[in-house]
Amino acid sequence: MLHRKTVLKSALIGIIVSVSPRSAFADVPDLSPASDHKKTATHPLSTAQKSATEKPVSPSEQIHVMGHMDQARGRIFPALGAVSYGIDEKQIQATPQGQNATFSQIMLRLPGVVQDSYGEVHVRGEHGGLTYRVNGVLLPEGLNGFGQELDTRIIQSMNLLTGTLPAQFGFRTAGIVDVNTKSGSQLKHNQLSLYGGSYQTFAPSLQLGGHKGNFEYFTTVSYNRNAIGIENPTNSFRPVHDLTEQEKAFGYFSWHPDDANRLSLLTSASYSDFEIPNTPGLPQLYAIEDADLQKSAVQSRFLRDSQTEQNYYAVVSWQHTQDGLNFQASPFFRYGRIDYTPDPIRDLAFQGVSEHEVNDFTTGGMQFDLSWSIARHHTLRAGVLGQYTSERLDTNSLVFLTGSEGQQLSATPQRIIDNSGNWSVEAGAYLQDEYKITHSLTFNYGIRYDRFASSFDNEGQLSPRANLVWKPFRNTTFHIGYSRYFARPPRNTSIPRHSPVSPERPMLQHRPLETPRRLKNHTTSTLVFFNALHRSFRSLWMRSPNGRMT
Repeated sequence: MLHRKTVLKSALIGIIVSVSPRSAFADVPDLSPASDHKKTATHPLSTAQKSATEKPVSPSEQIHVMGHMDQARGRIFPALGAVSYGIDEKQIQATPQGQNATFSQIMLRLPGVVQDSYGEVHVRGEHGGLTYRVNGVLLPEGLNGFGQELDTRIIQSMNLLTGTLPAQFGFRTAGIVDVNTKSGSQLKHNQLSLYGGSYQTFAPSLQLGGHKGNFEYFTTVSYNRNAIGIENPTNSFRPVHDLTEQEKAFGYFSWHPDDANRLSLLTSASYSDFEIPNTPGLPQLYAIEDADLQKSAVQSRFLRDSQTEQNYYAVVSWQHTQDGLNFQASPFFRYGRIDYTPDPIRDLAFQGVSEHEVNDFTTGGMQFDLSWSIARHHTLRAGVLGQYTSERLDTNSLVFLTGSEGQQLSATPQRIIDNSGNWSVEAGAYLQDEYKITHSLTFNYGIRYDRFASSFDNEGQLSPRANLVWKPFRNTTFHIGYSRYFARPPRNTSIPRHSPVSPERPMLQHRPLETPRRLKNHTTSTLVFFNALHRSFRSLWMRSPNGRMT
C-alpha cells in the first residue's frame, strides 16, 4: 500500500479543450461532390474575372503583414553585444506543467537564474536588478510581493539579456526580461484548460483570440487556488494556514490601418490573496491584558495573518515603419497595492507588534524608441523614457512599552499610526549607432544619460556603451564590450517597514528601519564565446526538472 504523501505528490490532472476559431478554416476547400460539380461547370473566364475584380485578402497575407510589424519592432530593440537566452511557446509546452507553470519557473530554465525561498528571481547573484519589458515597452517597477503579475500563458517568446547591454537598456541592468505576447493571428485554437493536483490545486484558464480584417485580439483569464501559496516554513508535508487564491486577466488588441502603422492596447490585471503560513509550537513572548481569546487559543498555529496584492497596468502603442525608419511611441500606466492584515491578539503575543499595513503606488510615463537606416552600413537608434511614480505607506500598529533592555513594561498595547510616502521622477535618453564593418563583424556604440529625482535623492549619470560582435561561423559568436550602468535605489528604501508585506521579510521577525541606499556606478566588461555546443547545453537546461513554489 502506497503512503498517502506519495499518492498526493503524483496526483496531477489536466484537461484541455481546444476550439478552432472560424477564421482558421476560411481557406479550407469544400470537397463534397456537389461542390466539385459546380466548379467544373463554371466557365474559366468568369472565374478569372471574378477573382480579378474582388481580390480578397487571405488570412495568410494578413498574418504576413502583422509578422512584418513584429520584425520591424525587433529592429528597434536589438540585443547587440548582450548575451541572449530565449524560450518560445513550444519549449514552454514541453516543460513540466506547461503553461500552468509560473513565470519564475520558466525563467529558472535559463542559465544564471536562481530563486530564493520567497519566490524572488535573481540573475547572476544580483538582488532586485531585473527589468521587465512587454512587447518592447518597459513594465514599471512594482512592489515586492508574493504573487507574480506576468502569466506564462501570454508568452509567445521570451528573451533574457545579460552582459554588456547596449545603450537602450537602463535603470535595472542585471538582466532584461523581454516578453513578446501572443496575438490573435498567432493563436491557432481557443483553449479552455482545467489543471489540478496536490495541495488542493485547482487552476482553470481560458484563452481566446482571433483576427478579422485589420483587427486582432488575444485575451486570457486564469484562476489558481492551492494550499501552498508561500513556501512552507516547517518540514511538514502540509503547511499550516497557507491557502492562496490568484486571479489574472490579460488582453492584447491591435489594429492595422495600413501596412506601415499599427495601434495596439495591452492591459493586465491581477488580484491575489495569500495566507501567511504558521510555525506551530512557538513560545508566547509577551503577556496581553484582558485578551478576548482563551489561553488555549493563543497558539502560533492559529495565527491568521494574510496579505492581498493587486496589480494593474495598461500600455497604448503606436508603431510606424517605412523606408528604413521604425519607431514606437508608448504611453503607459500602472497601479499596485499590497494590504497586509494582521491577527492582532496573536501577533502581539508572539512578536510584540501587530501592524495593519497598506502600501500602494501609481506610475505613469511615456516611452519613445526609433531605428533609422541612415546609410548602407549604419543604423541609428535613439529613444527617451520618462515616468513619474507616487507611493504611499499607511500603517496602523499596536505595540507594547518596553524598557531600555527590551523588557516588557506594560501588558496593554499602545496604538501608533504612521502614514508616509515617496515620489520619484525617472528619465533616460540614449543615442547609438550600429556599424556593420563586414558581414560578420558589427560594432555598436552609443551613450546614455539617466536622471533620478525623488523625495529623498537626486542623481544623474552619463554612461558610454560599446560592443563588438564577431560571428565567423553560424553557431559561433564572439562578444566583447564595455558598459557603464546607473543603478538607482528603490523608491521604498526610505519608508520604514516592519510587517511581512514583502517576500524579503521572514515571518515573525522584527526588522530594523531601512535606510536609503546610495546610488552606485559600476562598469561591466565581458568576453563571451559561444560555439556549436551552446544550443545542446541550453536544450539540457530547458529539460531540467523543477520543483519550486506553485
